[in-house]
Amino acid sequence: MKDCFGVEKPEKLDRILYHLMMDVITENDLPAKEHYIIEKEGVYIIPSSIELSAVEINLVSTMSRGDVLKTIIDEIKDDYDYILLDCMPSL
Repeated sequence: MKDCFGVEKPEKLDRILYHLMMDVITENDLPAKEHYIIEKEGVYIIPSSIELSAVEINLVSTMSRGDVLKTIIDEIKDDYDYILLDCMPSL
C-alpha cells in the first residue's frame, strides 16, 4: 500500500518526521538531509507515519516546543522555494 507520493510503509524507514522531531526534543544532532528527505517525481518529502502522534506527548514537557518543527525547517529552508506542511494542527 502506498501512503503518500508513492512512499510505501514510511514506518519502516530509518528516518521519518517523528525521528527528526524526537532528535530535536532530546537535543541530538539532526542527521544529514540525504538520510531523511526522499525525492519522488521532483517532489522532496520528509515522510511521516502514525508515530508522529507520539511526539505530541513528548512536546508537553518540552521547553520551546513551538521551535521543534522550526528547527527542522531551518535546516532545509534554504534548499527549497516552498515548504508545505501536512501535519496535525497542534504541531
